[in-house]
Amino acid sequence: MPSQDFLFDIFPDLAKLLQNQLPFVLDHAFPKATAEMCPTPTWSTGIQGFEKLGWPGLEVACALGMLIGLFGAFQHFGRISAKGQWFWGMSMLFFGFMNPTAWLAHAYFRQLPTGNTSPVWAWFIYLDVAWTCTSSAFLALAVLNDGGYLDDRNIATRLISLLVPVAAVWGGHVARENGVTWVSEIEYIGTTAFAAVLAIYILIAKPYLATGKMPNDLGHLAIAVVGCLIFAAGPPLDAYMCKIVGNPYGNMLLPAFFGCDIGFIGLLGYSNAVHKRRSVNGKGKAA
Repeated sequence: MPSQDFLFDIFPDLAKLLQNQLPFVLDHAFPKATAEMCPTPTWSTGIQGFEKLGWPGLEVACALGMLIGLFGAFQHFGRISAKGQWFWGMSMLFFGFMNPTAWLAHAYFRQLPTGNTSPVWAWFIYLDVAWTCTSSAFLALAVLNDGGYLDDRNIATRLISLLVPVAAVWGGHVARENGVTWVSEIEYIGTTAFAAVLAIYILIAKPYLATGKMPNDLGHLAIAVVGCLIFAAGPPLDAYMCKIVGNPYGNMLLPAFFGCDIGFIGLLGYSNAVHKRRSVNGKGKAA
């Protein structure tokens, strides 16, 4: 599947809307010439059961993302009694979960003879969306926590927050089974966009408007913003990457996934810096 088919797989209702109402958008972003020049990249491994895999390079981006997420979760959960560690840890954890799930969905199950007709493939796509939604939702909660609107040291708050992955997985499944449309788009794009806007406002814009100074941790936040921009630039740059880089690496998936990795490196640096500053100020448990 070329990049356009990837869009139909993960955001079916958005893709259908563009196809039916705004076909020129799809034609501009994913020209037919691009699909011919850069068909779905695959490679043969010689490993039984994994003979054919798609999107070379995606395994590197996903492995890196998994390591970043799990390492971040390990760090935050290791100091779980301090403020902010639960929400940041959960966001990192589900980012770590999302990466291998996404790789299996796009690079493995999609390349099997059953393709996108397999229920197993469909569930991995749903889990990819659900774990992204969950990570973004906990990111939003972590930002609200750092902004002083929540306190994730409260046991009740932590227990209630566990409904987030349940709602993302089970709620999304029930909604799809009952014919609700735009589920993936709302869970993935909606939640992620909301978390990004909220983070920029509370962590960067609000402190600047209040003091006239940029926040202390602007460097880490700048890295996160750059990663976010690289992620968002993936689809618009697909055709250009195909022309410049060519197969198998000239596609939208690699900048999108590596952009996420860069973004979470920035977020991990930011969350660690905030914790360190609280600890130095003697407010690790009281701030």
